[in-house]
Formats: sequence, structure tokens, C-alpha cells
Amino acid sequence: MSILKAKIRMVQKQRQEKLCHKSFNQDSQRNLEEVQENNSFYNTPLIFRNKILENINLSSPMSEASHKEKAVNLHDNHSPINIMKNYCRGITNFALSDLAIKYLVPLLKKHQLDLEAFRVFIRAKKPKINCIKQLRGLLLVTKDDREDMAAMKDIFREITIIFLKYFSPNWIYNTKISDKYAHLKYRFKILRRVKSPIYFTYLQGFDHPSQSKP
Repeated sequence: MSILKAKIRMVQKQRQEKLCHKSFNQDSQRNLEEVQENNSFYNTPLIFRNKILENINLSSPMSEASHKEKAVNLHDNHSPINIMKNYCRGITNFALSDLAIKYLVPLLKKHQLDLEAFRVFIRAKKPKINCIKQLRGLLLVTKDDREDMAAMKDIFREITIIFLKYFSPNWIYNTKISDKYAHLKYRFKILRRVKSPIYFTYLQGFDHPSQSKP
């Protein structure tokens, strides 16, 4: 009889642990969603945003398999090459999205271009825009560019700035990007170089005093 009672207590304990674990996961996810949906969150300084999100992520339990996967992909996630690939994808997808239309309209009107012409231009370039060199080529206007090409580049640069300033945090936290902190870390570094594409030749070490450019 005592053995049966012990088994019953063990089953009840395991069931209670599962319920607690499930509740904890749901609370952590709900907290993250509440933080992301709160508009005031994006108006706080970046350092505080990172701390809030880091605390939420650290409070969420991870399985052993998840820890192993994170350890294996840690180097790749921090790689500037992979970060640039993700940002290039995000920028071009935004430029082609309906969300960008209200920002594109005045820019297109200024250069006397139409929306479909701009989208055709970006779709043609999109498959190759996956690194600094390719992105820089689409941002930097040169003396050899035709007038329409220069206008397309100007518009794309403005849209890229808008994406990095106002839409990239939401993009980072609502996609499958695994190392979200690393992408946030490079956000303003990329933004500074997009504003001055002539200096956009590297990503690592933007803040190093000996490497900084005016």
C-alpha cells in the first residue's frame, strides 16, 4: 500500500512540475509580446531596450537541445557577414512592401518616377544584394550613373534609412533571426554608413577610434 501511495505522489509531482513549466513559458512569452507591442518601448534608449529584452529572454527556460543549437550557431550568428545578409534581405523586402508606399510616394514624386518602375528596379537587384559591396553599389551614386539610375539609388537610400530608423527593431523581433541582440547592436553602425555610403566598406569595428572616418 505504501508503494502505491509513493507512486501516486510521484505522478502528482511530475504533473505539477509540467503545469508550472507550461505556465512559466506562457508568462515569459506573454511578457515578451507585451513589451514588443508597447509603443513606448521603442521610444526608450537602446541600452534599456536591450536590457529589458535580454532579461525576458534569460527568464525563458531552454531545452538542452536548444542550448546545444545556440552554442553551435553562436559564431555564425555574430558574424558580420551573416548579419549583413539578413539586413540586406530585410531592407529589400521593406522597399518592396506596401508598408513602404507612403514613404516612397513623395520621394518618387520628387524624382518624377512611378512606384512600379522603382519596384522593378529593386526586384532586379534583390537577388544580388547580400553583402556590403552589393548594398553599397546600390546606395552610392557615381558620376557614371544615368539620371534615372541616380534617382533610383537616392530613393533606395532614403528608404533604407527609414527602415533602419523606424522598422528594423520590429523586423528583428518578429523574424526567425536567432541572435537578435547582435543585430540590434549593428543597427546604428549600418545606419551611419548608409548615410555616407562612400565609407561603407566594412562592418566590424565601426566604433574603433583608429578606424573611424568623418
